[in-house]
Amino acid sequence: MTYDAEKSKEQPSLPPDQVLEGAIIRVEDGQVKDFVKNLSKWRDPDQKAINVVMQVVFEGKNYDFEQVFPYFLDEKGYLIHSERSNFGKFKKKYGSLPKAGVKIKGLTNEEGYLRLVFK
Repeated sequence: MTYDAEKSKEQPSLPPDQVLEGAIIRVEDGQVKDFVKNLSKWRDPDQKAINVVMQVVFEGKNYDFEQVFPYFLDEKGYLIHSERSNFGKFKKKYGSLPKAGVKIKGLTNEEGYLRLVFK
């Protein structure tokens, strides 16, 4: 199939202010620049990062969303994070660092876009 401007269906957006349960379906390892299109807000696009791909279900339909977690490793290969970092907030909320299968919650903003719940 190829693009055809005459054939389209508009998919309804998720309603605003919804908390939806889901799970991490995949964790991709790389650099920030591998996962982020607009790098203007990032100090170091070459920084190591994971892209956490999550999925929620609403009215029988799957909705995927992603979040990038930049990280640093110490000389022994241990991930270094503070309790106020995204890793620290995630661990406090969900009991582990991001990995496939971990149950999460997504919150829709006023435009229906999903964001990971940390609190």
